[in-house]
Amino acid sequence: MKLYCIKTENCAYISFDGKMSPYIDFPIEDYLFDGKMAEKTNKRDWAKIKELPTVVQKLVPETCKRSGYKLKDGFPITENTPATLPVVDGWDTPDDDYIHFPKDKFEYFPLYEETLITTESSWENIEVEFVVLAEIKNFEFVSVNYGVKHRLIDEIEIHPALLQEKPCSLTADESFKIIRQHIKLNIDPKVAYMNDYSSSLTVYKHVELIDPMKMVPLFSKSKKPKVTYQKHDKWQVYSIGTDKGYSEIPKFSGKNLKDLEKNIKTYLNDLMKMINNPVKECPCCKGMGVIEGEKS
Repeated sequence: MKLYCIKTENCAYISFDGKMSPYIDFPIEDYLFDGKMAEKTNKRDWAKIKELPTVVQKLVPETCKRSGYKLKDGFPITENTPATLPVVDGWDTPDDDYIHFPKDKFEYFPLYEETLITTESSWENIEVEFVVLAEIKNFEFVSVNYGVKHRLIDEIEIHPALLQEKPCSLTADESFKIIRQHIKLNIDPKVAYMNDYSSSLTVYKHVELIDPMKMVPLFSKSKKPKVTYQKHDKWQVYSIGTDKGYSEIPKFSGKNLKDLEKNIKTYLNDLMKMINNPVKECPCCKGMGVIEGEKS
């Protein structure tokens, strides 16, 4: 049996196929490595052990095997109904049941019950070949929920489990989805709002007016139309998209996957700090500028 391995300074990561499959769980409970079970990781098909073991054991499950048939209590032992009967090769009954009861005694089948032999589970030593993919001092798996692009040459030459250590990037579409979702979840509606479309978005801040603007309806049947006052104006502070007139969508990248995550986090934190920083109209120039950092 082969186990693929990535060795680090403090541990080793192991996998049966080493292909970063999202559908295969490493069977942690079925193996012992120097007497200890492996630990789960955030990659389903990879497990973590302290070091490459000298002894690997596999669990042999408990088994329950049919050993024969015995006459049920209360029925007499006779030539036709002996106390026990052996297991025979399976055959189909007239009712299409597949049984291992002696065919010549089938008419007495209802008088018998199975006897079973149970074997307890145990651990057996197995031979394992460890295929070391790489030795990386501070390696640890990075888990992300978005599609990452790598250079074609790296995808050809590098094992999938090690691609996270290579330069990577996101498409503009993937970056847009991340930015839009983050703004939606973190925007302060008292400070700003977002106009959101399929391929573009714009963020506006609420600007408190020093002198509220009087709003009188142009068309009203009433002799005294209702007068309202607009206390806030809007100020565009962020706009990205693929359509004309929008700023280009940033394409996140990094020297490796961990660096990419760091760059995304830094960008989003700085973006939300700017968006959620409240502003109000400057009392000196009244409309020509705003004052940041003051709540309404």
